Amino acid sequence: MQSEPQEINIAFIISVILAKKREAILIFGIVFFMGIALTFILPRKYQAIEILRLGMVNKEQVETIDALKMLFQSEAKLNEIADELGLPPPDVEKNFSIESRDKGRFVLIRGQGKSPEEAMKITKLISREILSREERLYLPVQEKFEAEIIALEKEKESIGQRIDHQEKTINDLEADIAFYQKEVAKRVDAQSEDQGRIVSTYIKLLSETKKARDEAVNELMVFQKDLPFLESEILEKNSARSYLSNPPGVEMQAFMPKKSFIPVNIVQNMIYFAILGIFLAVIWVFIRTFHIKQQAA
Repeated sequence: MQSEPQEINIAFIISVILAKKREAILIFGIVFFMGIALTFILPRKYQAIEILRLGMVNKEQVETIDALKMLFQSEAKLNEIADELGLPPPDVEKNFSIESRDKGRFVLIRGQGKSPEEAMKITKLISREILSREERLYLPVQEKFEAEIIALEKEKESIGQRIDHQEKTINDLEADIAFYQKEVAKRVDAQSEDQGRIVSTYIKLLSETKKARDEAVNELMVFQKDLPFLESEILEKNSARSYLSNPPGVEMQAFMPKKSFIPVNIVQNMIYFAILGIFLAVIWVFIRTFHIKQQAA
């Protein structure tokens, strides 16, 4: 029983619309096509595009594209840009965008303006601001990375010097061992007490020298084992410097736009004006119906 009034009301609304369907269609058409026409006569804009290469050190960006976007959406930054352009902050925010390209390695800047010169001015200003920030962030990170390579190369040089020193020490010790062995061999048949003491001394020196040689050989093996790992790390960092590191810069320069465009979404506007047309058509039909009933009464 509760749904009956609703059904009656719906039936009444449909009957009223059908009775005045020609007027409803006319109103809808007027609103819809006037809206679309208005879309095409709105002031046109120009757009300039510039692509920047973001700073990267050892495959790591000095700043993520999300952090960059957040910065340029902040009120303080928008006010700063607006002051330089002489525009209200809301207008500035609507007239540029920052988009990621190639997984954040590049950033695309779109600047829009009422004239080609204004579009270029906005694009170049945003580009300059981003590059300036990227260079400030990139330099200390790159310097730290270069310092790591220099430290590794110095360590490699130091290990190389130690290897050379150990090899010379081992050669000297081998010469001493050969000498002591020769002296002991010469006195193998020693009969006197003095000769016996000399032999004992040479034997003691021979044992100590062999021990020193063995220790030097072990140290040399440690250095020789560490050196390839160090060289590999240096090679990896040099490769990263060449292929996985990029200073910030302009990848594609913006050029003066020649063609303008309509800065709206046509499909979105069509949907909006279609809904508005339907609404106004229904309102018009009910007003007309009510007016006619009032006159009849």
